[in-house]
Amino acid sequence: MFPSPKISRRYHFLRFILSAALVVLILTDLAPAQAASQIVCSPCTLNFGNVSVGGSQAMAVTFSNPGTSPITISGLDKNAPWYFYPRGLPLPRSIPPGQSVTFNVVYSPTSNRTSTGTLTYHSSASNSSVVLSLSGTGVPSGALSATPLSLGFGWIPVGSSSTKSLTVTNPSNSVLTVTQISGTGGPQSNPFSTSGVSTPLTLAPGQSYTFQVTFTPQSLGDAFGNLSVVSSTGGQITVAENGFGWTGGVLNVRPASLNFGNVTVGSSQSQTLTLSSASGALTVSSDSLGSSEYSISGLALPLTIPAGQSVAVSVTFSPQASGSANTNLAFVTGSGVSNPVLTALSGTGVAPIQHSVALSWAPSSSDVAGYNVYRGSQSAGPYAKINSSIEGSTDYADDSVSAGNSYYYEVTSVDANGMESIPSQPVAASVPSP
Repeated sequence: MFPSPKISRRYHFLRFILSAALVVLILTDLAPAQAASQIVCSPCTLNFGNVSVGGSQAMAVTFSNPGTSPITISGLDKNAPWYFYPRGLPLPRSIPPGQSVTFNVVYSPTSNRTSTGTLTYHSSASNSSVVLSLSGTGVPSGALSATPLSLGFGWIPVGSSSTKSLTVTNPSNSVLTVTQISGTGGPQSNPFSTSGVSTPLTLAPGQSYTFQVTFTPQSLGDAFGNLSVVSSTGGQITVAENGFGWTGGVLNVRPASLNFGNVTVGSSQSQTLTLSSASGALTVSSDSLGSSEYSISGLALPLTIPAGQSVAVSVTFSPQASGSANTNLAFVTGSGVSNPVLTALSGTGVAPIQHSVALSWAPSSSDVAGYNVYRGSQSAGPYAKINSSIEGSTDYADDSVSAGNSYYYEVTSVDANGMESIPSQPVAASVPSP
């Protein structure tokens, strides 16, 4: 009475864009109140005064933590021209209770005008952020210029040295004489020295001269200084210097960045980092990740790495939503001093491919009300009906299939009294993977 319909099959691939909701939990500490840690800046207002165009001037700023718990300076918002910039404060940076960090803010004017701006540092302190107000005026120079305008030496073990080159140039059309090269340093007694140069130094028009600046830390902690180069015309260039004296080994992390490329949401991909000590034993005391889509394994903290040895760490990217996921993995070594070594992590979450099996069949030659569709995992069954109501057309899309699986389908026709025909011959559909 009811002819068995035939089934043809095709596949549709639909891409879903998944969105992730951010849930912020605010936890209230019900324990007795303690003195909240606050970040204190000194100074908070930096007026650089008159600075020669083409030169630079550095001012030291100290952030202190007079409270009873650690403070982490986590980020910086800059609302100032590019020629105002900080040096010597890598972020994130932890300040233990009762301690402080000192760094430089540099002003390197490029034109004869007054400029202003702000640097806003965000932290975990109760006052949450500190604003540094900046101002300075560019004035005509004595034509000397220096490259670079600041020298950052990074983390150097106490007793070791690091040397960088500094080039002084006379871009004017007349002869200039460098009459003085001098430096100041703090909070350590000046750990910066120059070599390969003596004054007076005469420079012809367009001539350059390169000499060396060496950083030799004498104790643990921050070191900064200003190197002044004075010309016979009264022009002065100030080059900012900064570094950090370290009493243990220096942590090397290789590679310096990991790019995971495209990874399907719901799956994961891992890559390996190698941690080693460049000189002397060191202890990795903590690590932090800026995104929950990344995780690390193979690192039990605290971890001591002997000199010359290395440890492999696995970093896994497990995207939770479509889109780019870029962050930093920070390793902190030592005790009481924070020297984070950052590894840039990047990857893109890609929505999984959603498969669908499209079924179609020839209409029944009898007068029918519609059709039912049945699915099984084996040709012999059992089969279960997958349509919620009678299908009035001769097409059906099964969207509930999974990649890599095979399915079998049968179709029956139903008349107006609800009588159902025998099922059609089963047909198979293999869903590709992924």
